[in-house]
Amino acid sequence: MTTPLLEKFKREGTLHKIPKGQVFHSLDFKDEFYVLKKGYVKRSSIRRIDARSVQAIYGPTYFFPLTPVFKIAFDLTLGEEGSSYFYEAVTDIEVYVMERKKMAELMEADQTLYSDLLYESGRRLKSNIHNLENNVWKEPVHKLAYHLVYLANEFGRLEQNGTFGRRVRIQVPLSVRDLSEQLDITEAEIAAEQKKLVKRNLIEVKGEIITIVSLEMLKDIYLEK
Repeated sequence: MTTPLLEKFKREGTLHKIPKGQVFHSLDFKDEFYVLKKGYVKRSSIRRIDARSVQAIYGPTYFFPLTPVFKIAFDLTLGEEGSSYFYEAVTDIEVYVMERKKMAELMEADQTLYSDLLYESGRRLKSNIHNLENNVWKEPVHKLAYHLVYLANEFGRLEQNGTFGRRVRIQVPLSVRDLSEQLDITEAEIAAEQKKLVKRNLIEVKGEIITIVSLEMLKDIYLEK
C-alpha cells in the first residue's frame, strides 16, 4: 500500500530502520517529520513519573507528528507546547524522515500536499473520536471489547469469513501493559477481562498477538450492554 505523502517522503526524505522498543522522537527532537513504511509506532504521554498513557497507534503509511504542521501552515498551536510525549517503535520499523525546514519548503512548493495532510487529519480525528467514545463505557470488559474491535478494523488482517462472523488477527503486538496504558485500566483488570473473552472463545491470545474469533460477536459485548 502506498499514498501520495509516502511517495513524496520516498523522494525527499531518508529511510531509517529502528528496532523495536526504541524511543526515536520526543520533545528533545522537534525538527523531524515521519512517514511509516513498515511496522507500528505508539505515541505516549507522561502523566506522572510512574505512569504513562498511550494516546495513539500508527501503522504503515501514517504521517506524524501532525500538530506541528498546523504551526508551519497556519501559525496555529494545537495543544500544550511543553507537554511531555514520545514516539516508540512497537515493532521493528522502517520510516522515512524529513527535516522540518524541508517539510516547510515542500508544503510551499506543492499545494497538493495539503490534501494529503487533510487525509491524515481525518485519520487522527477518527482515532480521537474513538478514544472519546470509549469513555462512554463504564465496565472494563466493554472498554476492552470496543477497543479491540477498533484495532481490528484499523490494523487487522482478515483470516476467515465464518458463519458467526469475521475472524481477524490484530497486527499490532498488544501486551496487557499496552492495553492498560491505552485504556487507563489496571493491568489486573485487563488480564482478568482478557481471560474471560478467551474462555468465551471470542478472542485468542498468543504472546502479544490477539486474534478476534468473531468480530461481530465481540461487538455484541458492548452493543447488547
